[in-house]
Amino acid sequence: MDGDFRSATLQVERRVGLIGSQDLLYLYARFKHVNDGDCNTVCPAIWDLSKRKKWYAWNSLKGSTKQDAKLQYYEKVQQLFPDWVPDDDSK
Repeated sequence: MDGDFRSATLQVERRVGLIGSQDLLYLYARFKHVNDGDCNTVCPAIWDLSKRKKWYAWNSLKGSTKQDAKLQYYEKVQQLFPDWVPDDDSK
C-alpha cells in the first residue's frame, strides 16, 4: 500500500488544477494524517479561513489509523481519475 499511496500523491501533484476544493481538502487531511498522525496543533484564528478549513479536515480524522487514511486517499484518487493506473507512476 505504501507504493500505491506514493503513486497516488504524485498523481495529485500532477493534476492538482483539476481537483475541486472540497476534494483537495479531503486529500489534504488524509495526507497530513498519514505523515503527521493525529492533528496536534491549535485551531487557527477565526479570520484565517483557509487554515481553519484544513485544520478541521485534519482534526476530523483524529483516532483513525494511518493505514485507513492511506486507503481513503488512494480510493479518492481512483475516483477522481478513473483512467489512472498506479503502476505507471511508481516506476
